[in-house]
Amino acid sequence: MPLLHLALLAVAVAAPPAEPKLSWSVPGESCWQPAWSPDGTRVACRGTRYRYRIYQRGRLTQELDDGHEAAWSPDGSRLFTLHEGEFGIALWDSTGFLGWAYAPGLDHAAWNPDGKTIWYSSGSVKQATLAVADAKDLWTEERIRRLFQKCLGDPGCMQKELQPKSPRLPGSRPAISRDGDVAFVRYAESATSWTNQLWILGKGAAAPALIPSDFIDRLAWSPDGRWLAASVSREGGPDLEVIDLRRPEAGFRRLSAMATQFLELSLSWSPDGKSIAFLRALPPPPRYGALVPPGFHFPHDPPPPTAVARVSIASGEVADVLVPKRRDCSYTNVAWSKGGLLTELRCPAPADQIGDPTDVFVYDVQ
Repeated sequence: MPLLHLALLAVAVAAPPAEPKLSWSVPGESCWQPAWSPDGTRVACRGTRYRYRIYQRGRLTQELDDGHEAAWSPDGSRLFTLHEGEFGIALWDSTGFLGWAYAPGLDHAAWNPDGKTIWYSSGSVKQATLAVADAKDLWTEERIRRLFQKCLGDPGCMQKELQPKSPRLPGSRPAISRDGDVAFVRYAESATSWTNQLWILGKGAAAPALIPSDFIDRLAWSPDGRWLAASVSREGGPDLEVIDLRRPEAGFRRLSAMATQFLELSLSWSPDGKSIAFLRALPPPPRYGALVPPGFHFPHDPPPPTAVARVSIASGEVADVLVPKRRDCSYTNVAWSKGGLLTELRCPAPADQIGDPTDVFVYDVQ
């Protein structure tokens, strides 16, 4: 079985091309949950101590507070970061912190194309709901202080003042197309099983529509709003699949199979919408005289190395873009934009060092 698995891997993945041209890098820095500005000139990276930093061609231009899942507004003038607490969305621009949008208990968020509102989800998996936060009517520290003073001694005052003005919709993990269509995941269960369904609320539609699917996660719209990519968990692990929403009745089409060892940690569309970059597991070195399948590692061993690959939407052909030169190193993030293909390389630290060193690279990949 391992030999057959590796043979399939060799057939499914084209030979790696020459390493692409390096545009810029940030040695010794992390870039978790990278977010490119719409014009591809700036990238926000969640780096050391979970703080977001903004880079322009490798030069640090701004440092924000802590947070996660940053995203730029459609016009690139603002950026939000997500936080715990009642006021869960922090907004920033080039001058600094602007204020908070009220979004209690959120776990994921996405900009509306008009830049005026932000969709977010909150709550546990089974009871998750979607709502819309106002990205213009912000809460500053002074405004929050005045609210606490006003509501002192009145238990119902805070709830009345902060009640979300938008109706709540069952669902989680919203992803919004350039045209304003909202794709989201909804938990569903029967007497014997459960699944995550895909629903889409079209712009101006009164109610969302169910798209036949199972175990959906990691939604990502193509730049033109035609395709929706997702991590779909079927037998044997997650697969990278896409659906053409001009013909949703055709259902999802698998782009990666077990042989390519798709890892659902990170995926990103190319600027032209013709391919998707993702992370895939490489075969680990032979151990104890036996070949083992990609993605497998023995207990107490480090995780297997990972490469950055791309898959064509038209042909389904998979090709490696970046393969680590050292077999104990891994690429851990990927984000594609007009500014290039960003990734982070992580290698094991020496025994006397705490934490694994990382470097951020941006390559000229079109």
